[in-house]
Amino acid sequence: MQMLAQSSMHSLLLSLSSMHTSNTPCSRWYGAPLPVLAPPPYKSCAGPWIPTLMGDSLICPHSSNGTLKREYRLRGMGESLLGACLAVAASFSWSVGAVFYWVGVGSVRSPLVANWVRTPAALLVMLAIAVSTKGLESVLGAFLNHRGLSYVVLATVLAIVGGDTLYIAALRDAGVSVTYPIAYSYVVVASVLSVLLLEESASVGLVAGVVLVLLGAYTMGRASEGQGSGENPRRGVLEAVGACMLWGGGVVAFKLASMEIAPVAVGAVKALVVLLLLSPFAGRLRGASLKAVVALWLGGAVSLGLGDWLYYQSLLALGASRTSVVVTTSLAFSLVLARLLLEEEITPRKAVAATLIWAGALLAIYY
Repeated sequence: MQMLAQSSMHSLLLSLSSMHTSNTPCSRWYGAPLPVLAPPPYKSCAGPWIPTLMGDSLICPHSSNGTLKREYRLRGMGESLLGACLAVAASFSWSVGAVFYWVGVGSVRSPLVANWVRTPAALLVMLAIAVSTKGLESVLGAFLNHRGLSYVVLATVLAIVGGDTLYIAALRDAGVSVTYPIAYSYVVVASVLSVLLLEESASVGLVAGVVLVLLGAYTMGRASEGQGSGENPRRGVLEAVGACMLWGGGVVAFKLASMEIAPVAVGAVKALVVLLLLSPFAGRLRGASLKAVVALWLGGAVSLGLGDWLYYQSLLALGASRTSVVVTTSLAFSLVLARLLLEEEITPRKAVAATLIWAGALLAIYY
């Protein structure tokens, strides 16, 4: 099966390389011309079809009716596995970043200030990726794509500014055991919206994977009981529900943004939006230790920079619904890292939770 998948991917790349290139649409995406592969005649498009970086899809920037973007999926087992690996790598990066955040939030109490402090490092990482992949032109060109720019701003406000802030507030007000299962139900919201708005397929494996992830998040929350019951449980529940809804909408908005502009441009523009929106809170940084600031910078570089870039690539390769399921493995990674670096105990219930999450991710990928 693995050899067959590699052979199929090789054939696809050969077929792509044998066709003519276009410097106009593709260079705006990734900074270098990419081959254009024609889809079957029954797939109408008002303009040229653009292949994704992973080669699993052809994207029509404007559908024949001029409204919604459409995709012609070419994904096979090899491409799905590649997208899944990117999602797992993203979730691992987020988990590593969480360790740095844990160190940094000790003296930077406000989640808005912590969010602002970590963002410049993420922007530098995105620019470094753009330069190394010759995609700096795509970052600059993103500001001329008003549709893509609107999606990035919307996704950033929903997921980063709104969702992350409500999630941290819910942890404070309701505790881990209440916040985890509610907030991580965003996979349901993201999957439903992806099927309805992006026309992604809803397989039995995806539904089963979502259920297992929800069970895993609930079990993880129950296993974390006693780590602070929270200051205002009722308000914390509302904040967790808000984070769930905003994260789910943010996943879809980031997928739409990644279909309009290059993933590295999405990350760079997102970082600029966060810096602008949260700059009024920068004055609250006074009194923070140098250790905390450095830790937040490192966390931003690993998590918000590298991790998010991998995540946007996975959205294109695997789809928004399945990616949202797979990246929940960050909970399992965090469990292992907490044991290795912070010497936290791995209880049997936490082990069961991690197993459920990984099983759900595998079902979403392969079925």
